[in-house]
Amino acid sequence: MLTYRRNQDYRSHVALWGDTVAKRPENPRAHDGLAEAFTELGRVAEALRHRQEAVRLEPNESKYHYNLGMTLSAANQT
Repeated sequence: MLTYRRNQDYRSHVALWGDTVAKRPENPRAHDGLAEAFTELGRVAEALRHRQEAVRLEPNESKYHYNLGMTLSAANQT
């Protein structure tokens, strides 16, 4: 039963990363992953919020800044 329930978390990238963020809100990688999942779906505003949170949580990680910049660029194109 536990395996079945966990498999529900894997039904989409948003579900997987959303579950991870819910369980570990202090995890910048989880926020970045959720942002990527939202970006893939064209949900740029939601992606932007999680990119910003990843930068806030780990401001010295350059990849989070880069990803935030890419999302900001995408937001200006929509």
